[in-house]
Amino acid sequence: MILDSVGWRLSTIPGCWAEQQAVRRQKPAEIHPNPLRPKDESLGFFGCREDLPLCSPKFKVSVNLLLTLLLFLPDIPLPSPSPLPPPLLPATPTAGSCTVFAALSPDLVIPKVRIPQRTPDQPVLFPPPENPLSTTTTMSLFSYVASGISSFVVFTLSLFALGQKVPRAAFVARCLAAYGSLLLCATYGVVASIVLRIAGYGRISQYATARSFKWVMRYTTGVTFNIIEGAEHLNTRPAVFIANHQSELDVLMLGYIFPPYCSVTAKKSLKYIPFLGWFMSLSRTVFIDRANRETAVKAFDSAADEMRNHRQSVFIFAEGTRSYSDTPELLPFKKGAFHLALKAGVPIVPVVTENYSHVLSPRNMRFEPGTIKIKVLPPISTEGLTTADIDALTKSTRESMLKALLELADKDKQEVDSTVAANGKSTAVEL
Repeated sequence: MILDSVGWRLSTIPGCWAEQQAVRRQKPAEIHPNPLRPKDESLGFFGCREDLPLCSPKFKVSVNLLLTLLLFLPDIPLPSPSPLPPPLLPATPTAGSCTVFAALSPDLVIPKVRIPQRTPDQPVLFPPPENPLSTTTTMSLFSYVASGISSFVVFTLSLFALGQKVPRAAFVARCLAAYGSLLLCATYGVVASIVLRIAGYGRISQYATARSFKWVMRYTTGVTFNIIEGAEHLNTRPAVFIANHQSELDVLMLGYIFPPYCSVTAKKSLKYIPFLGWFMSLSRTVFIDRANRETAVKAFDSAADEMRNHRQSVFIFAEGTRSYSDTPELLPFKKGAFHLALKAGVPIVPVVTENYSHVLSPRNMRFEPGTIKIKVLPPISTEGLTTADIDALTKSTRESMLKALLELADKDKQEVDSTVAANGKSTAVEL
């Protein structure tokens, strides 16, 4: 395109244009005689003689390179024009134009317009131009958060209302309410951890946040926990508290049993979850990297020093992961909690939560309000034990917890049977 434009401009040179027209019309006799070139020489690419200075190949290449460079030159900002002076209206109104129209058309009725008097040096005031940014609605961060929370609440309440007819909608609604409550409590935990650490009480930040889990999720999900036996054993300090892990609902369970001056252990991946990970990092959570044994051992060594020096307890889910079991059973126990208890020289306090598949069952998409029973077993001393006793200690602790879990299941079954019998008896009396 660049060569074509240059060629078109060069073809307007006198002599070249005449030759081009002669070739097109096939009238070679009308070509102007030129002693610099024989008559039988063909025309160049631009329709002119290539032996001329402006039509030589070197000139074409030079022009092409020059135009190409011009295309890639940066834009040079032009100076802004100076503002025009404001228009000045005449000091006194003139009616010259009105007089001319009146003379041309005597029947023309000219309205009387009152023009304000103004001195020549008085500037004319124009309204300021509208700023497009000022007309747009700029929402602050608080507005975004408030709108998001309100939308989440309205959507969850709508699912709760729909759950009266569709059970799965109620399951989704309670799950959303539980996760929303968890996010709210984690945000509170971030603030509480910072304030308590500044005040010198940073080691009870997890206890304070666990209490918020208890009260917030109690009203959003309708689930409560009840310690039916061994509540006095929660005052053991320092100790390693171990519990069975069934689902995410165990976070709510911590709000009911979590003692002061206690830290929870968690897998390292939870550290990078917004709000929840921030709270756990600020509240001295013991993060365990399951893929790296060396870092896991260092984390337990640091926790053992904290337990010995500051009498800080540690809470661990012995199974290492969630079971999601619909029957009262336990997964194999990990040995990290028992190594920590032996290293710190503290007792082990087992905490057993009954199987609550009647309240929450992700497999069956069931999430209903209810009460879940907890049993705290007596502390197990680790005094005089060595690493050679770890396997036996792990096995005996698991057996005692499984026995308590089965007892809780039998007690629930007896309560259900007695309730059914009572309902049947009352119905028979009514009949």
